[in-house]
Amino acid sequence: MRLIDSFWKKLWLPSLIRRILFLSIIFLVLPYLIQSWVLYRQEYQEKVFEVKHSMELIGRAQAALLEERFEAAWDLLKKDPHIGIPIPHQESFPPQWIEVHPQEIWVAAVEEGEGRALVISTDPLFRFLEQVENNLYNLTIGIQDTTGKVVAGEWVQHGIHACFPLQPTHYKLCLSLPSSGLQSLHRARFFTHVYITLGLIALIGGGCLSLGARLFTRPLEHLLSVMHQRGEGAMDARYHPYRFGFEINDIGHHFNMAMDQLVVAEEKMRQEQKEKWALLEEMAMAKRVQYRLLPTDPFFYPVTARFAPAEQVGGDFYDYFKAQNGRHYILVADIAGKGLFACLYSLILKTAFRSAQGCAQDLFSLLQHVNRCFCDDVKDTGMFATLWIGEMDPVTRTLSFSSQGHPPAYLVRDRQISPLKTEGIPLGVTEEITIDVKTLVLEPKDRLVMYTDGIIEAHSQEGKLYGLGRLKELLLHRQEGGLDQVADLIMQDVMAFEGTAPRHDDIALIVMQVV
Repeated sequence: MRLIDSFWKKLWLPSLIRRILFLSIIFLVLPYLIQSWVLYRQEYQEKVFEVKHSMELIGRAQAALLEERFEAAWDLLKKDPHIGIPIPHQESFPPQWIEVHPQEIWVAAVEEGEGRALVISTDPLFRFLEQVENNLYNLTIGIQDTTGKVVAGEWVQHGIHACFPLQPTHYKLCLSLPSSGLQSLHRARFFTHVYITLGLIALIGGGCLSLGARLFTRPLEHLLSVMHQRGEGAMDARYHPYRFGFEINDIGHHFNMAMDQLVVAEEKMRQEQKEKWALLEEMAMAKRVQYRLLPTDPFFYPVTARFAPAEQVGGDFYDYFKAQNGRHYILVADIAGKGLFACLYSLILKTAFRSAQGCAQDLFSLLQHVNRCFCDDVKDTGMFATLWIGEMDPVTRTLSFSSQGHPPAYLVRDRQISPLKTEGIPLGVTEEITIDVKTLVLEPKDRLVMYTDGIIEAHSQEGKLYGLGRLKELLLHRQEGGLDQVADLIMQDVMAFEGTAPRHDDIALIVMQVV
């Protein structure tokens, strides 16, 4: 059974070859059939003309033969009055007359009151017709009187006719040919010719076309097979040119070039993917490092903090620590830009604060020292940092603070909100900067909120900014709850405002409660 199926698959023409054969039939055989039909109509008209001419020749010859026989019969009756069949005398009869019956013709002569007639059989006339009818498509012959009535022989009403008068009688010799006979015979010849031609076209042309189509489609089948192998992952699948490939060989050549380029591109893509994964791993490690460097030790007052970078890592950070002079520091900072580059400088700035806190006497001297160190680090990179920093005396509850180009912190007290802001420029811009330090005394239940501009500059899907007004409104009407609840409420409100819009900047937030 498998052998039979394999045989039929090999015998059955491929789809492309079947289409070529079908189009060949439409564009070659169909015009041939139309031309043959036109030639058939032309040849038929010529054949009708030829048949009419032949009928005239035959009719004139037979009419002349009958007239000679009539003359011979009258001469014989005149020479010998004793021959022939006696007929009764009638005054209406002419001296010479003819009467035609279905099987015989009476040739009569009347002299001196007596009439005699010779009988001529019509059989010879019709036997002559039997000799030519096979060649003239069922030709019939008959004799008509003056009324058009057929008195002997046959007459076809619908067909080709030719009539000849028989002198000196009132009869006519008529030949008729049925149209169906001529048409059927000519049509049979036409279809025989067409069938033979179509058979030769199918046998010779179809075979040659099938063989040629197989030769021309084999390269295409090979190209499709190579494409299929490539689709299944065979990277080394290539097209090999064929002798009769022609344009398919060119396509295969370009396909091979594309495959070679694709292999190079895939290798490059794999290398880039590998480098990307390595970079992602490094970013993930940097993220872990950045989160680990955020303060986790308890502060003098209860605090809670949140950090949300726009990318894997960010340049914003918060910190709080106790200095050697017994003062406690708390700050939020924003490095220009975002991503890994900003993250590196945030670590530098954080390290500078931790290193300088041992030698600084107060907040002013601390900021001066850190700014000089940070300027040395950033140099000509154009990097800078804004920050808000507070210094607290745990004994007197005195808060000294400074804002270096940073949004103000907010002091929430007795359902009132007060901004804590000073004049100043970001760190890293220049070594000599203006530092303004302000002081206030904190009271129990005071709440201090410090943040970076990633909160107030958050963008909605429509491109609107979150703004200071929305943050102040939130802090004013949501004073209940613990520090974590307040911090979570701020972050949730910002994320709800952003929706599906991408985050534009890092976010750092600290909420502190005075006890």
